[in-house]
Amino acid sequence: MHARNRAKLCLTFAHHEIQAGELMAWAILAFPKTPREFRAGLARLCLDEARHARLYVAHARGLGLELGAHPVRDWFWQRVARVRTPAQFTALLGIGFEGANLDHSARWAAAFRAAGDKPGAALQVQVGLDERRHVAFAARWFEHFAGPLEFASWVEQLPAPLTPLVLRGKSIEREARLEAGLGERFIDALERWQPPDAASAVEHAP
Repeated sequence: MHARNRAKLCLTFAHHEIQAGELMAWAILAFPKTPREFRAGLARLCLDEARHARLYVAHARGLGLELGAHPVRDWFWQRVARVRTPAQFTALLGIGFEGANLDHSARWAAAFRAAGDKPGAALQVQVGLDERRHVAFAARWFEHFAGPLEFASWVEQLPAPLTPLVLRGKSIEREARLEAGLGERFIDALERWQPPDAASAVEHAP
């Protein structure tokens, strides 16, 4: 993978991290009656997202591109801001998008490593490790807001038209998801899930 393409990816990932941090801050204000521990946890996760964004921007700069040089989309804002309850928020952003990043970060770490970009690969690995804590946080609070975390109960909380199709990578990182507390049955169901019809597959990953 050419250095410029790796830089573009880093800027895209930085924008994902910025949006995630913004959305966690948004949730603190959107759900003021949730437990203080939940809102304080979101504030701590915001700091992780900001740190990740800075690291991605720095790596992109080292590869020749500055923040703003590559077009990005507000994909996460357009979807997560649809949620109406804290259960939906934890289901979509934490278990959904951040859970998918456990898969994506491993995939991109391998791609950066294959390109000889060891610092870029190490950055992806570090983000993936941090995301395990984020997913575990979301899983814990999902159970607080919605009851036991089962695959079916999780899917029920996803705002339409989002489905599990866009909330997993090409290859499932089972160990990472287990460490994040998702459980074997949940992961098996996620891996097997297929849209019931073509209309259910209209959403695509960012």
